[in-house]
Amino acid sequence: MAEAFGLAANILSIVHITTELINRLNDFKKTVDGLPRALQAISNELPALKLALKRVNEAGEDGHIAEDSKVALEPLLKDMEAQISALLAIIEKVRPKDPSRLARNLKAVTSFQYDEKIKYHESVIRGYISTLSLERIVSGPGKDLTGESTLHMHTSVWLF
Repeated sequence: MAEAFGLAANILSIVHITTELINRLNDFKKTVDGLPRALQAISNELPALKLALKRVNEAGEDGHIAEDSKVALEPLLKDMEAQISALLAIIEKVRPKDPSRLARNLKAVTSFQYDEKIKYHESVIRGYISTLSLERIVSGPGKDLTGESTLHMHTSVWLF
């Protein structure tokens, strides 16, 4: 039962920080009339990640995630949160706070120095998303708690 609480707590924490990152990216878009290229893909992917994590949390609450999967997912989820937090920190550094054109242009130029770090964090997050998706497919809605297959009229897609 402790694993279920740990999994739910980790997921809710990631959903919270992902929401915060989405909000910062949306603010950034409004401030500078668009995002730097390095942030565009992750900006598009985060809402789907947030939704998928909520569904994984629901599956865990409904007892559709095996205990060994919960244990295996916890380190992944903790590091995913760290990667998203790192992206949030980068956004805070590059997001212009002064609305003047000069400040926006200067921030746009300085944001290029973070491109490699952004790409790294995105890559790690995408790898975790793939692992999480694969785990949900393998142990997902077609399995019950004993691991035996069951037939469902409705299936969910966990890939994003």
